[in-house]
Amino acid sequence: MAKNEENKAIVPITSSYAIANVDRAEIQDAINTIQELNLTMHQLKAIHCPKGGDVWNVTGIDDETWTGKTLTCIPLYAVSYRGYYGPEAETDEEVKPPECSAVGQEEKCINCQHDIFYTDPKTGRGMKDCKEKIALFVMRDCDVLPAVLRVSTKAMKLWRNFAKDLLVGKALPYHRVMMDVTLSSEKEGRFEYSLPHFRVNRRLTPEECAILTDYRTFCQQIAEASKWTEMAPVVVDSEVPGPTTNSGADTPPPVTDDDCPF
Repeated sequence: MAKNEENKAIVPITSSYAIANVDRAEIQDAINTIQELNLTMHQLKAIHCPKGGDVWNVTGIDDETWTGKTLTCIPLYAVSYRGYYGPEAETDEEVKPPECSAVGQEEKCINCQHDIFYTDPKTGRGMKDCKEKIALFVMRDCDVLPAVLRVSTKAMKLWRNFAKDLLVGKALPYHRVMMDVTLSSEKEGRFEYSLPHFRVNRRLTPEECAILTDYRTFCQQIAEASKWTEMAPVVVDSEVPGPTTNSGADTPPPVTDDDCPF
C-alpha cells in the first residue's frame, strides 16, 4: 500500500493489486493450508479504528505502517460477532478476553440473559451485556489474503446502512464495489473514539468480480470455522428480574490474547 496521505485514483485490480501478481494455484494452496491448520478469522490481519482522530494507521506488508485519511479496499464478506466480558470488566484495568463469545448468533445465544437490551448495568438504556460487532473481510491493494476490518458496536448501523442503500437503491451487493472508508473523531463523556464512514469508490468490473469469487467463498468458510462459545449462556427466567448468575456452567478453558476476537 502506497505511503501517501490520500489514496490516488484507482486502476483495475488486475494491474494494481498484489493478488494480480500471485499465481492462482499458490493462493489456493495458502487457503487450503489455513483451513488445514484450522485457523480462524481471528488469526487474519486485523484493521482497527483508532481511539480518536481521523487518520488511519494500518500495518501492511512486512509490518510497515500506512498512514492516511482514506482507506480504500474491497469488502468481501461481513459477519457479526459478539462477546460477554462479565460484570468486572468495567473496573478491571487489565484488558481481558471475553468469558463467552460467538461468531454470528449461535443457538446458545438465543434467550441468553446477556443478549437482551437493558442488561448493560453501565447505561441501562437499550445496551447489552454481550457486545455485538462486525468483522468485515476486506482486500487492500497490498493484500494477498483478506484482512479483517473490525466494525465497532457504534459503527454497525453505518455499515449496515451503506450495504442496504447499495442493495435497495442500486440492486448492487456490497461485495461488487470498491469503497473508501474515512474516519470522524467522536467524544462521549471522557471517552474518545473514531467512527468509520463508508462510501463507494467505484463498481467492480465483471472480470474483477470473477477474480475475487474464490476469496469471498474463503471468507465465508473461515467465518464458519470461527464459531465458538466458551461459556454456557444465562437463560432468561421471567420470574426472576434482572441479570442472573451462571454457577451451573462448566469452567471455560483458558483463552489466550491471540484467540480473543475483540
